[in-house]
Amino acid sequence: MTGSAQPTELEAVAQPIIPAGVLQDGELILLAIKPSGWYILLTSWPMLLVAALALVISSIVDGFVGRNWGAQVLFPACVVLAGVFLTVACIGWLGRMYVLTNRRMLRIYSMRKLDVVGWELRRVSQVQLTASRAEKLLGIASLTLVLSDADDKQPAWAHIARPLEVHKLVLEAVYHAKGM
Repeated sequence: MTGSAQPTELEAVAQPIIPAGVLQDGELILLAIKPSGWYILLTSWPMLLVAALALVISSIVDGFVGRNWGAQVLFPACVVLAGVFLTVACIGWLGRMYVLTNRRMLRIYSMRKLDVVGWELRRVSQVQLTASRAEKLLGIASLTLVLSDADDKQPAWAHIARPLEVHKLVLEAVYHAKGM
């Protein structure tokens, strides 16, 4: 919260969404977002592809054998499995949130238990936008961090909408946290 008596509009909206105990004293929320809705399809497409391939193969086999086993048994099973995969991906999307404060970047995941991964902005040496081909086609990207005390890249926020805008906000927060 800010020093003023009234919380800002963003704080008023984000405060109830962020689980208690995640924010430290004096931390201000600069940005609180969820992954793009494309997250659901991008995380579940491999299993959806397997289900679709099973249907195609079964229909080819049915054509040679002369039975309709694929349409009667496999099709409903694949539809149910696809529904389960999409439901799990939706639940994963609902439980995921990305928060930028004046001190840290947080990835919050709370499906069954709260899982918070945070990076101090003072330790961030680079913030990179990465995008797979699918992400590029959809106009989304992922943020990857390089920390000053680690050689490897840390995947931070996956499948974010408006990636250039978010990237700029994160870079500004890192700049201010380092006192530059």
